[in-house]
Amino acid sequence: MDLLYDNLLRAYAASVAQSTLDTGAKALDKWPFATETVDSDDDDDDDSFVPTAEHFDYLEIQGPLPPLGKRIRVRITGPADLQLVVLKSDTTLLAIPELTLESPPSTGRYTILENFLSEMRDALRKSFSHFPAGAQKEEFRGCLDKLDLVIGGQAECTLLLDDPIGLARVVGEKKLPNVSVQWYERTWSQREEFGLNHPPQADQQFVDEEGIAKLSELVAKASKIVFLTGAGVSTESGIPAYRGNVGLVGTKNIWDQFDPRDEQIENFLADENCRARYWRMHQSLEHIVKDAKPNSSHYAPAELARCNKLLAVLTQNIDGLYIAAGCPPDRVVELHGTATRVRCFTCKKLYSNAEAFARLRKKQTDAWEALKAAAAAEGLPTDTIDEPLVAPYCDCGGPLKQDTISFGQPLEEHVLARARAVVKECDLLIVMGTSLTVFPVASFPTLGFDNQVPVAVINRDETRYDLHATVRINNSTCAESMRQVLAGANLPCS
Repeated sequence: MDLLYDNLLRAYAASVAQSTLDTGAKALDKWPFATETVDSDDDDDDDSFVPTAEHFDYLEIQGPLPPLGKRIRVRITGPADLQLVVLKSDTTLLAIPELTLESPPSTGRYTILENFLSEMRDALRKSFSHFPAGAQKEEFRGCLDKLDLVIGGQAECTLLLDDPIGLARVVGEKKLPNVSVQWYERTWSQREEFGLNHPPQADQQFVDEEGIAKLSELVAKASKIVFLTGAGVSTESGIPAYRGNVGLVGTKNIWDQFDPRDEQIENFLADENCRARYWRMHQSLEHIVKDAKPNSSHYAPAELARCNKLLAVLTQNIDGLYIAAGCPPDRVVELHGTATRVRCFTCKKLYSNAEAFARLRKKQTDAWEALKAAAAAEGLPTDTIDEPLVAPYCDCGGPLKQDTISFGQPLEEHVLARARAVVKECDLLIVMGTSLTVFPVASFPTLGFDNQVPVAVINRDETRYDLHATVRINNSTCAESMRQVLAGANLPCS
């Protein structure tokens, strides 16, 4: 898998900075590969190591899986280090923290370190050619230049291999002073992702009516409540979902009416017609979003904030209805941005929706008049001219786009970091209106499970965490559920 350029400017993911544990030698002794990777001081057979299919692909392992994850740090100080032989399994993440580079897990490889770095550079160069001009592209260029120096043996850096399965290795790693190995306990999400040590089901689960009563009790006791919400909350306010169930709207979802390829950031930046279709779609949805009103799923967090019980709302929705309902803006984390404003992709200037749509309508009118004038000059009829496809632009000439995350755009790292931090801090996590299928947001509940925090899931459809939640409510809307929960906790809710 290519290194995506949208990982370039992210700070190195905090999720790999887990607490380091000891080598876990007793557990590792029971695993068939342990003598190859964890023996202490005596020389092992690393120099004659020959990888097999089970080293590259954890699904090929016939015996017990490694009990711990493995993190290897290689300090690259010169040409000799570039010749180290490295095994990367299909579950290994590669990163160079100094360059804020991260390459997600892909097909396993067994080759010298220089080849891994060269492959990362080739993928970066491919992405660089499509990267929009601006300050970020210059940072991108600087990153490529530094990587060239490292590969040429003229600069130092640290290569991190993080493998939750524990298969990664550097041949001779125990004898190399610039290589350090750390074994760590896997997180809840890693165990779930790889089918390892399957997380236990909830000791006792409260469902539907019993779930309402239990959640009322939990809300009454909690003081740091976090909500994680998705499209199911917005559909109850009349906003169609992008995909799947359209909720209460009774109309098609958005991707049944429009082409999702126009929401792909690469297409948006490269194609004027794509930008025009993007704006036609959002113009057709303008009145729906503008006229939508908050429901009890939005008012409940606002009321909990007034009672000093709300830590944060983490929402995948872009409609701004939590803030409209009275939630303090500093406690609302809009994971996918907001459709309540527009941003220039080049200079980052912000515009109100009203101003952006006014620019769009003026450009449409001007283009239409120009087409009619041209037709009249040719003696052609003017009443059959199709509405022109146009897009609005900033004063600087850059393309305007709603201040949301499109396909292919990374979520802002500081937003993700804050979201993870509040889930780790909360004493109750309420998941509403989301089937938790899109990552990384879908992994947030695992942070609560890791901290043994009660998790409540309110959703019509099944979610990946239904068996593990303390409370599961499937037989009611999010709005009605929250009305009943707050009433049971003796708190008002609209």
